[in-house]
Amino acid sequence: MNRSFPVAAAVFFGGVTGTSLRFAVGEAMVALGSSDLAPVLAVNIIGALALGWFGDRVRHAAPWSTAVVAFVGVGLLGSFTTFSAFSVESVELFRSGSWVAGAAYVIASILGGFAAARTGARIGAHR
Repeated sequence: MNRSFPVAAAVFFGGVTGTSLRFAVGEAMVALGSSDLAPVLAVNIIGALALGWFGDRVRHAAPWSTAVVAFVGVGLLGSFTTFSAFSVESVELFRSGSWVAGAAYVIASILGGFAAARTGARIGAHR
């Protein structure tokens, strides 16, 4: 058996889990009356927080297996967040003439994601 198969399987199953969670969060937020942009912003900030925490834990805790890092970091959190949807939604806002909303969305996504990743790393550093 190829030694990389377990890692590839971990990424696959993490991806299935992450995309399913992203879909569920989006559906729940829309059902609660949020705007169309809020679910993508929310999952990207939550994902940045989680990945910041996880990245710090991987660096400072006991050794993690390659398959676990691949499942959580690449598969689960990589598919939970969605840079492509953020990019398309941003372009659509600007294309429709909503310059202020587009700029606010881009700024909130970038600064919010940065702050969340930094916060996650700080939380992860506390043992």
